[in-house]
Amino acid sequence: MFKSNEILKDSIKYLKSHRKETPELDSKILLGFALGLKEKIYLHEELNVSEEKLTNFRKLLEVRVKGKPISRIIGKRFFWKNVFNINDWTLDPRPDSEILIEEILRQNIDKTHDHKILDLGCGSGCLGLSLLGEFPNSSLICVDRCKKAIIQAKQNSENLFFVDRTKFLHANWFDQNWTINLLKMLKIRTKFDIIISNPPYVKANQIQKLQKEVRNYDPMIALNGGDDGCDSYRAIFKNIRNLLSDKGITAIEISDYLIKPLKEIVLKEGLIIKNIVKDYSGKKRVMIIK
Repeated sequence: MFKSNEILKDSIKYLKSHRKETPELDSKILLGFALGLKEKIYLHEELNVSEEKLTNFRKLLEVRVKGKPISRIIGKRFFWKNVFNINDWTLDPRPDSEILIEEILRQNIDKTHDHKILDLGCGSGCLGLSLLGEFPNSSLICVDRCKKAIIQAKQNSENLFFVDRTKFLHANWFDQNWTINLLKMLKIRTKFDIIISNPPYVKANQIQKLQKEVRNYDPMIALNGGDDGCDSYRAIFKNIRNLLSDKGITAIEISDYLIKPLKEIVLKEGLIIKNIVKDYSGKKRVMIIK
């Protein structure tokens, strides 16, 4: 048997030697995962580790050294107030995207009301499902063009006990008349009070310049925004009036370099930009539209 605290000390040194930014945290999480625990291991603990578990842990360390993110190795990521399972077809939720949730909550929307929420390009469902936790009487429709992403979002809704308030639809905003077809699939007349989305917005020629952890492990379908980064925005906003209620808002993730073309797209569709919000690093991150 081997002691967990000694294993951690060695693994931290090892990850440091490979210039990993968070060697201590990575080691704690991976050892806990290798031992089948729900939580990370701490240095003050002295758990017994079998040779088999140690071998498995060392294999995980090698995967991390090669660049695979911790969240991809363990298959889950903490976002907002919950843990979300992820798979190879879902974007890895990131703290920057939590600004979307924060800004919707700043709109002084009555939390007790039955709001209709739409998560476009839901991936793991982290955005829409996080909103359901804040609006306990509301319902959510999650839409994605990847069926395997929808499967993952469904699993997360089950884990959070939101099944009775969620529906999942396979749809593609690049299809002609996608908004009308979406309403037909739902068989409802009510439009949405809150639309939330983090669409792909990386310019095609910039993808290879992304961090290795992003370009090698996030699904390309969730990154590639086309030549100018705006392909999905054009498709989403073209007929979004068909989906948005009279007093509804759309909160969508953006990037600094897209502000000018995005403003043109939004205004062309007769929509109003209510606010543009920066994230905690000072970069423009969220556009609120009505």
